[in-house]
Amino acid sequence: MADLETGDGRKLPRHLAAEVNRLRRRLVLVRDLICELDTERDEHLATTSDDAITTKVTALSGIYGIGEQKMEKFGWDILAELKK
Repeated sequence: MADLETGDGRKLPRHLAAEVNRLRRRLVLVRDLICELDTERDEHLATTSDDAITTKVTALSGIYGIGEQKMEKFGWDILAELKK
């Protein structure tokens, strides 16, 4: 962080460097929380392999461009439709 410069080569002002550092720390926190959620989801999927939602999530995982969170949402939507 100490080596950061402005676009014209000047040293980054102290208050701006502090703000960038705070934003970096927030991003690290968010990344860590996402990793924690991914781990919890993976553990849940591993322990409920015969669950209807897990089956749908696993089947949808082969479709390119659909993330696992979206697949789980699709699974719940499908289950809700089946209950109607």
